[in-house]
Amino acid sequence: MKLTFTLIVLCFSIELMAQKAGTLDSSFGVDGKVLDTSFNQADCNAMALQPDGKILTGGYTDTLTNALHGGFYINRYTSDGSIDGSFGVNGKVIIRQIQGVIAYSPKTIIVQPDHKIVALGYFLPGKLYSDVGLIRLNEDGSLDNTFGTNGFVLTSISKWDDVLGGMVLQPDGKIVVAGNKQVDEYTPGPDFVLRYLPDGTPDESFGDKGQVFTSFPLNSIPGGVVLQPDGKIVTGDEYSGSSSQFQLVRYNTDGTLDETFGANGFARIKAASGFLSELNSLAIQEDGKFVAAGRYDLFEPAMALARFNADGSIDSAFGNLGLGYIYLYSPDVYAIGKSVFVSRGKKIILTGFYSKSYAEQVAAVQYNENGIIDSSFGEYGIAAGSFTNKFGSDITSGLGLLQPDGKIIVSGCFFRDKNGFKYSVGLVRYADGLSKKQIIVQKIKHYIQTHNAQATTLNNVPIYPNPAQNVLHVEGLSSNQKTKLTVVDFNGKIAMSYELSPMNSSYNLIIASLHAGNYLLK
Repeated sequence: MKLTFTLIVLCFSIELMAQKAGTLDSSFGVDGKVLDTSFNQADCNAMALQPDGKILTGGYTDTLTNALHGGFYINRYTSDGSIDGSFGVNGKVIIRQIQGVIAYSPKTIIVQPDHKIVALGYFLPGKLYSDVGLIRLNEDGSLDNTFGTNGFVLTSISKWDDVLGGMVLQPDGKIVVAGNKQVDEYTPGPDFVLRYLPDGTPDESFGDKGQVFTSFPLNSIPGGVVLQPDGKIVTGDEYSGSSSQFQLVRYNTDGTLDETFGANGFARIKAASGFLSELNSLAIQEDGKFVAAGRYDLFEPAMALARFNADGSIDSAFGNLGLGYIYLYSPDVYAIGKSVFVSRGKKIILTGFYSKSYAEQVAAVQYNENGIIDSSFGEYGIAAGSFTNKFGSDITSGLGLLQPDGKIIVSGCFFRDKNGFKYSVGLVRYADGLSKKQIIVQKIKHYIQTHNAQATTLNNVPIYPNPAQNVLHVEGLSSNQKTKLTVVDFNGKIAMSYELSPMNSSYNLIIASLHAGNYLLK
């Protein structure tokens, strides 16, 4: 069965002065910044974006009285940076313990198509070492009792710490978690990949009862995981020895190593001089190439990017060094890349933090597709942000989000006293620089086509905002069949086309690139 949605819309242009890409977005918080003083103390270790534009942050907080190990929190903001009081208690979900297990901090947050929220984090069943834990919340922040045991799944890999690398959601609702199994208190062991069914039980069709372990000659520290469109799983590590390297590993859908990738499933890139370390994030381009973000060390640490071709070979055409990697170095500056994204315009966006003379700031850097810095963004390709209450900032700074409309959010922490005893989450958002358009939805038709027969019904398909600028959010799509959305003008010329996989019951349609005029979305 093929489902097609037709939306008849009126599109017209509004002449507004667009902010330059990489400048602070004045519609967010106060002058582009949010300083969240509602916590006694909190850092930010994870971020996610809901389909409606609301922003989730997660990390560690000691808000609770006499909390020996602090608390695991998830916080929600509206799209303008205000605290969303409809989530949890006053915008927050704080978990000190769950089922007798200490909840420490989330590593990754994902929002499912049904708007439920999955958080991967560190949980301590004993006093010293952490296990892999998953919590699923309903949209309002309450625990989802249909997941695991009353919303919680705990997986113990070893008697030592289980180090987390990241989490991705498959289109069929299965959850993939990557990490490393330590062999003693300080030494990494084999990498692991775990897969869970949508209800939180192990997927026994994957590896050995839902678990896959991969050993390496040298130590590896996990830092990312992405899912290819064909379902193959790619993990990223810092592969260390006499010199640190970026490493990618690709697995088939059943958990076996994909030996067609790199050298027998492994791809590595080594710096000609210095080290590529602390791989923190992975992204996939439309052409199947992989971009890895982290840190380059030679003198002071610098933000770094490396690119691999789809087959795992090094993309030597990336950047101006001919080596497949680039780094952003400035004397006496300490910097680390934390998140990387590929925009619909094929720009590569790197977020992170940097420090000079002990004053730390968050930053976003934009590159063209070839790895050359985009000087039209921010100041010579770099957008920096600091917090007005600055006594310094915490090293968790630099995690980023790329909104569907092209705006960039970067998180950090700001100290609230000069002694550095209290710190809270700060966010900055940068404008995308796009000219603004508005579309107004006039009529909605939902066609269901089966073989040669076609029925037409009028359905209440939620669409917002209406009018919309740059992005139109569409809900009520099929969650079990492929859905195709095509934008055409009234002359029948296709302006853009999208095919959505099953499980995508909602979609953000980017409209900023359309010329002024009338369009059909079908």
